[in-house]
Amino acid sequence: MTVFEQFIQAMKWFAMLGIFACVNTANACMIPEHGAQYDRQVKISKETGKHEYSFTLPASLSGLTRLEVTLAYTRKLEGGFKLSEVSIPLDYTVTDDMAVGAFVAAPKTGLMPYLHVMWWPDRGGLCGIRAQSELLSSANS
Repeated sequence: MTVFEQFIQAMKWFAMLGIFACVNTANACMIPEHGAQYDRQVKISKETGKHEYSFTLPASLSGLTRLEVTLAYTRKLEGGFKLSEVSIPLDYTVTDDMAVGAFVAAPKTGLMPYLHVMWWPDRGGLCGIRAQSELLSSANS
């Protein structure tokens, strides 16, 4: 086999590896699952202190065990659409497979708070699940 033929053979292998890498990333999740059935999993209670709330939600959902809970703020948009302009990660504890936490939704001018929740898989390539609470409009009053 000539040097040129060896070079062509090596190029074919690199091309194949590149194709396999692209095919593998094509199966990655682009948009997490979401919807009212997931939003209903987020339970928020107003506490006695000003702007104080507590939440409970499943620590895992549909086999997804990595949980992120965020206090997010959005402007009031048409159709109930929420676009997070400020986000603050929240701590929680897990008790009986439920994540429980508390937070203060401090008022921010022109913005309304809500909870944004993500359940993620432990390894990549699978879709997560997104849930959002209703706007906590009373926190700004």
